[in-house]
Amino acid sequence: MKKIVLVLTALLLMVAVAGCGARDGQDRNQEPAPGPGDQVVYPIPVTQWLEQVQPMFLAGHLTVDGTTYVMVNWGEHPTAGHEVHIAQVKQEEDKVVVMVEFTYPGEAAAQVLTYPRAVEALDFDPAGKEIVFEDVNQREYIPRLYGIENGELPPFLPRSTVNIKLLSYEKDTGRAKVTGIARAFEANINYALEKAEAQVLREGYSTAASAGPDWGYFEMQVEDIPTEAEHLVIYTENAMDGSRWETIMLEL
Repeated sequence: MKKIVLVLTALLLMVAVAGCGARDGQDRNQEPAPGPGDQVVYPIPVTQWLEQVQPMFLAGHLTVDGTTYVMVNWGEHPTAGHEVHIAQVKQEEDKVVVMVEFTYPGEAAAQVLTYPRAVEALDFDPAGKEIVFEDVNQREYIPRLYGIENGELPPFLPRSTVNIKLLSYEKDTGRAKVTGIARAFEANINYALEKAEAQVLREGYSTAASAGPDWGYFEMQVEDIPTEAEHLVIYTENAMDGSRWETIMLEL
């Protein structure tokens, strides 16, 4: 009787070891499933883009090492419960349509700043096709950036506002050049040359590559600046009354 028990025990141990070995072999040949705390690691240009536009509502795409990534950043929200994900990517004859789904919080959402975003790597080459973003439920207009090739963004200068992001500022005797992106009414980016106490010497404007709610790249070259000018003021106008809305004051 003891021999029978020992034999049965040995057989059960052999079956258990064999089962473990099969599972171990399967794990070694497959990628492990991500755990609940794991995060997807994206290429550095994609990560930098996401970090730079974190407070902005903006969609874009980047191609890194032959792979195109589509990205949707929903901006800053005061509560938890806001979520965004890419529901579907459809190839059409002349464009690629990225279908985006937005989730809104319930009444008991926690009061905490959140920055929802979504990224997807395309498994095909979209070269030659326009990439557009659409809300599955047609509630949100998804802003894009126009005027910058490949969607790459240099770092913003510190003197930026919510809707004006400066990329560069160069000045020399009698001239100045400003570049940036802006979300502006009728795409107009205005400037004023001012003396002390906001005395205006001259005004003008530049036109961005697109009007709001999209973002458009702009270049502003100001020539023949009077020697008495002390500041170059960049600003957008209020669509209701034409008053200055957001302003950035640059020293000359």
